[in-house]
Amino acid sequence: MENYSNREAIIMDKNVKVGDTVEVVYQLETPRGTKEEVARGVVDQISEESITISSDENYIFLAREKVKFIRAV
Repeated sequence: MENYSNREAIIMDKNVKVGDTVEVVYQLETPRGTKEEVARGVVDQISEESITISSDENYIFLAREKVKFIRAV
């Protein structure tokens, strides 16, 4: 069994699925430290390792350990 003691659980709306429009709050590493960012887009994929979101402007691939929570909008 994998040890998840150092990883925070992702808080996600129960009904979020591929194709839904969501807001994802995630941690971004910067030279000055870690800050929280919000990405808004359509869920392309949710897996054990990552979450992929696309929008008109960009395509975001997020490692699950960087994601704080996901909410449907």
